[in-house]
Formats: sequence, C-alpha cells, structure tokens
Amino acid sequence: MASSFNKRAFQSLGALRNLNVLSVALALAAATAGVFAHGLGTMGLSHSIALFVGLPTLILGAIWAAVLRVRATLGQSRIRWGWLLSIPLALLNGAFACGIMFMADSQGYRTPVEAFMLGAALGATVGAFFWVPGLVATLICFGAPIAWSQKLAEKGLAGEERGEIFIGTASAFIALCAAPLAAVLKTAEVPKHPLLEDIGFAFLWLTTIGGVATGVAAALLALARQKRRKDFVKEVEAGQVEGFRVDAVPEGKVLVRVTSMGQGYRVANFEEALVALDEEGEAKKTLRAS
Repeated sequence: MASSFNKRAFQSLGALRNLNVLSVALALAAATAGVFAHGLGTMGLSHSIALFVGLPTLILGAIWAAVLRVRATLGQSRIRWGWLLSIPLALLNGAFACGIMFMADSQGYRTPVEAFMLGAALGATVGAFFWVPGLVATLICFGAPIAWSQKLAEKGLAGEERGEIFIGTASAFIALCAAPLAAVLKTAEVPKHPLLEDIGFAFLWLTTIGGVATGVAAALLALARQKRRKDFVKEVEAGQVEGFRVDAVPEGKVLVRVTSMGQGYRVANFEEALVALDEEGEAKKTLRAS
C-alpha cells in the first residue's frame, strides 16, 4: 500500500531542534556536575556541589545551545554570534555556581545576598581557573558536534536532519559517560545540608538519565522522519502515489502535487511544487509551507 503524504517529514525540524537543545543542556549539566562534585566534594558537601554547579549549567547550557542556532553572524564574516556568546555565558555560569555555593554556606556574612555577590565576583574572576578549562572542554565535547551539524545543515533539510542525529547521539553518549560519576559519588559522611545532598543526588541522576533519553529520542525521531520521507519519494517515483510526481530539473528533482478539479473535458490539473530534492531524492528545502 502506498504511503500518504506526511507534511511534517518535509517541513523544518522545529520540535527536533528543541529536543536537542534540551539534550545538550541536560548532558552538559550532568557531566559538569559530576566532574565538579568529585573535584570539589569536600567539607561536608558532595552531592550539594553537583546541584550548585549543575543547576546554572542546565539553564545557561540551554540558552547556549539555543543561541548557537541563531544564524546571525558578526558583520560579513561567517562567525555566528552564538559562538562569541560562549565566553560571557561561561563566565556567568562560573559566577552563578560560586555565588550559589557561598549563599548556601553564608555563615559569617550579614545576608545570603552578600554571600552570593561575593561568591559571584570570585567565580567570575578567580573562578576562571575552573570555567576557562570547562569552556574549552564544552567546546570540544559539545561545540564540535554542533558545528559539524551546522555544516551539514547548509546542504539542506536532509543535511540538517543528519546533523540533529549527530547532536542527539553525541549528547546521549556524553550523558552516559557521566553515569559512572553519579554512581560512585558518595554522600558526605557529615553533610552540612542533608536536604541539599538529597536534592543534588536526584539532580545528578535526573540530568544524566534525561540527557541519554532526550539525545536518543532526538536521534530516533530524526531517523524516523528520514525513513518516512525516503519511502514516500520512492513510491512517488514508482508511480504508486496518486496526486504526486517527481520532476527532474537542472538543480536535481522536485516533488510536485497534482490536484485535479472538474469532470470530463472540464478537468483542470493544478500543479504545486512542494519540495526541492537532490539527485538522490533527499530533501533540500520546502518550496511551499503547505
């Protein structure tokens, strides 16, 4: 039986992009929280460190993953503004993480706000010892897959789809690598904040599992879209789908919808070019929103 036309398989990847923004943020938070919890988890703080570091990383990581998708560039160059914003976002991440840490242990300060402000100032300046290497690691582990996906996206809709598969797979892999960090991290023997230790423990595992789940879901969703589209185009080319055809053009191929109106000798065919395809039948771009 011939498959019916599925508009979503030929349209832009809005839902898939959003899912991968979430997968990047969760995987980044899980990995960062796990590493810092092991490196700084002393003095009655263990899982709490994971929460202090991971929560701002989750929020700012989502913003970072989203702004990287903005196509606006610096002047006439090919450098996107999102990449330039990586530095101030990493600085803010260090400031917020250190500020929250000081605020949670604000003894000796008049108010928690003062403790937060001091911690934020130290996190943004002295904390560069931590957030600069963290930024480099983030650009290598997450930035490289995103940059590669953006290069694939320049080849059209199918290329962008393959890029999303790559991002989802990379995010799931990194989140999976964070699982051992969560598994071997022990709660402080004499915790300063027992409730925060419990919340931090839950946060570390939720971001780890969430990063794997959303990354895998994004990759599978993209693969399913890819298969539906390929199957439909093949059936149209084989003449198995009524009302559609694939025409050859100098640039490749075009998926055309043919609508017949009227009866008998008054029949009129209205042709509507829907999707530009390459020589292999892969979608390059939609020609009409419908």
